[in-house]
Amino acid sequence: MASERPASSSYYWLVGSIALAVFMSKLDSTAVNISLPTLARHFDVPLSDVSWVMLSFLLLHTNTMLIFGKLADRIGLKRSFIIGYLLFVLSSLLCGLSSNLTILIASRCFQGAAAAMMLIAAFALIPSVLPDRTGTAYGVMASAAGLGGIVGAPMGGFITGLLSWKWIFLINIPVGVAAVIVGQKILPDDRLTGAKRPAKEERFDLPGAVLSFFGLIFFIYAMTRARSLGWSSPSIVYSMPLGIALLAAFFVREKYCSSPLIDFRLFAVPGFTLGVMSALLCFIVMSGVFLILPFYLELFKGLRAEQAGVVIMFYPVVYMIFSPLGGRLSDRVDPGIVCMASMLSAAAAASVFIFTMGSPGLFPVILFLVWFALSYCFFLSSNNNKIMNLAPADRKGVASGVLGTFVSLGTVFGVDLFTGIFSSAVPDPLASGKIVSGSPEILLTGFERAFGAAVIACLLAAVFSFLSIRRWSGKEAVQGIEVEKSIQRRST
Repeated sequence: MASERPASSSYYWLVGSIALAVFMSKLDSTAVNISLPTLARHFDVPLSDVSWVMLSFLLLHTNTMLIFGKLADRIGLKRSFIIGYLLFVLSSLLCGLSSNLTILIASRCFQGAAAAMMLIAAFALIPSVLPDRTGTAYGVMASAAGLGGIVGAPMGGFITGLLSWKWIFLINIPVGVAAVIVGQKILPDDRLTGAKRPAKEERFDLPGAVLSFFGLIFFIYAMTRARSLGWSSPSIVYSMPLGIALLAAFFVREKYCSSPLIDFRLFAVPGFTLGVMSALLCFIVMSGVFLILPFYLELFKGLRAEQAGVVIMFYPVVYMIFSPLGGRLSDRVDPGIVCMASMLSAAAAASVFIFTMGSPGLFPVILFLVWFALSYCFFLSSNNNKIMNLAPADRKGVASGVLGTFVSLGTVFGVDLFTGIFSSAVPDPLASGKIVSGSPEILLTGFERAFGAAVIACLLAAVFSFLSIRRWSGKEAVQGIEVEKSIQRRST
């Protein structure tokens, strides 16, 4: 049985406790990226080595989501959330005390896994403890992520410049401890949220966990390092097929396992599958767009790096302000309709930008960023609402793990895809010094092709959202009963 609607004061404490986890994770990752040059000087290593401080977090964060999603359903969402928070605090302490780069990278691996455990449980908790305000709560979480992105860079620079890079991590400790205490007192026990624990004889799928972990490790490593090392590099040549082979073995294993990490019966509900695929496309576009935009502003518009950063800030500011409104709307209107309209709006924003990006001044790019942010803040909250409410109470951890993994893969795919599209028109696009004074029309062609791909992906996501509308009608879908019925049919 779902939990009763909390009182107004309890509601704010519940949402605030969960949103703080999202804020801390986003703030930490953004601040760390700003400190990479300082870390390179401190440890006296090249930037290629210190980049592993960022990459190690990404790898472990992505590769453990499926594992922690299943674990959250087994041990309870609240317990998983609290343990993840504590581990995030501990890993932050280890990062701050690191005496060399190797220890720091190892600590960041630990931190990435802890953040995955914390965030997967946080996403799954929302529809369990706030069933009638799910969209609104996801909107608040989106705003928290936007705020973390806004203040992360300046705070990281401020802390690194005035104190030390160590305090980027150490500042998490008092905040995290306070959040754990609040969460322990405020979050309801799992037995009050309608979640049923699996049977005691149901074993954790350890072979599946190993296959998924190492499969994603090799696959994501190859995707993220291929641009810098080259696709013919031995490490890429071996990592990519090995990762694909391990993931193929994982999917075969999960199909016949009695207690899989991925419950494929969830995908029997079209609304869930279409929502996950829409999220994948959404983050492919987002990561690709924000990879290309700095080059557009610096190489084509001639802005300095700090000026380009100020312009791009329009996106997170608008996103942070309007995300709660998007979430609230999805609690009142069919989320599929909101998602479809949002992706059509994002496609229109990219289309208008294609035709105006060659115009003088910054108005076209500012218009795009504001329009794009409004489209995405309505889409993400609504799509998360739809996906997580379609999952039964005892599978919300698994559903959250699946969604988080697809989001991370979309981020990786977007960087690789948009780099390739831009490269098809602009030779050596990342070597900025070689093309600043080159042919503006060649640069413009590259930008137009990249944003043309964004239009196509947004339109495809809109189609997926449209197809999910009829699958998201009535109270039964909201309660996840559609999934339960599908699972029962497949089981019999």
